[in-house]
Amino acid sequence: MNADELSNKARALIRPGSELTERHLEFLKRMIAIDSRSFGVGEFDGDRTTLPDMKEILELAETYLSNIGFSKITINHSPDGEKLLNPILMAELHTGNERPTLLFYAHLDKQPYMDNEQFLQWGGTPPTQARWNDDRTRLYGRGAADDLAGVTAIGMTAEALLLALGHDQENPSPEVLENMPCNIKVIYETEEESGSHTLIEQIQQNEDFFKNVDCVLITDVINPATGFPGLTTSLRGIIQMRVELMNESEFQGMDTQTALYKLTSTLIDDHHALAVRTIADADIPVTVEDARSYELVPTTVTALRNGSGVLPGVLPTVPHNKSEMIQAQLRRSFANARPGNRVSGSIIFGCAGARLSFDRTLKIPKNKIKLALEKFFIEHNQFQLEFKITTACDNYENWVAYDIILKASSKDP
Repeated sequence: MNADELSNKARALIRPGSELTERHLEFLKRMIAIDSRSFGVGEFDGDRTTLPDMKEILELAETYLSNIGFSKITINHSPDGEKLLNPILMAELHTGNERPTLLFYAHLDKQPYMDNEQFLQWGGTPPTQARWNDDRTRLYGRGAADDLAGVTAIGMTAEALLLALGHDQENPSPEVLENMPCNIKVIYETEEESGSHTLIEQIQQNEDFFKNVDCVLITDVINPATGFPGLTTSLRGIIQMRVELMNESEFQGMDTQTALYKLTSTLIDDHHALAVRTIADADIPVTVEDARSYELVPTTVTALRNGSGVLPGVLPTVPHNKSEMIQAQLRRSFANARPGNRVSGSIIFGCAGARLSFDRTLKIPKNKIKLALEKFFIEHNQFQLEFKITTACDNYENWVAYDIILKASSKDP
């Protein structure tokens, strides 16, 4: 059987309503039902206050891959045998030493629910309960898309290939494996949403598993539109730093958060591009052909804005066309500053606040201070962000404070 014939037979098995597809969707629902948040617990009254140990989701993933035909499955432990809080799962389907090896990646952990105990953002349905839309084209639940769909896409693809070759799970045949075009390895991570802090260390602990890999396929990237998978051919790196600023003087004119905003703003130049030239100059230039190809991506300016929750009146920092917006997301280095430890790629976290304090001994009426602030933001608000100024504190004799909220997007992280 040549590659085209194998591909056609496997793809015929993966279709809506097929026995194979329905079976994998059932595993997807079971994975959605498991709380595998890797950060952000204690979100509401009655919510758990400690992070899950990932045991339940890992055991289900192990069963899932074993049922497909993966015989070598390992859940990582530390070198001294101690249990890890966020271990990786490694699985292998070895078909021959002379064949190329593909490594598939996905993650089992999930983001917080970002809701209260009534789950209003989820329509009153708990986010651990999978539910279909009316025409059964979309399945909803925490982690369904990010990244349990990737988990099951890997499993479904591997099993479809095996079945197309005549694999029988009850009576596996070495001859079937010999007809596979490649070896398949899988890594499922359990702390991607919280920063992958131990991923490199765990990979280094298992060098034998990861050596001789010819290609890595990551099933956790952006799709341009529903029904149009995104094919990302390369990924750039992320430099993440934690900065703490402490006020050790008696000066009350600027709080530490505002000072930190001013400090991090120096990472951006006057044209709103990355001011760290060593990094920005290393970006591969976009060719004319590249720019034209981005115009063919099946999305629209409206869809790109809505996907990030950008408010209607807010202007982009690049020309308002699809190609330029995609280039800004995928081809240009940028800085992303946010309170806390999470960095989240090109997703817009569109709300920032600062508190400004003013010395009242200067005898300036407080209403004039507020009017001056409003005038300043109107004149300098080149991207038309939504802003709000409120009195934060007016109880002290010598100073008054104002909270300033700037908002570009309504999107939750």
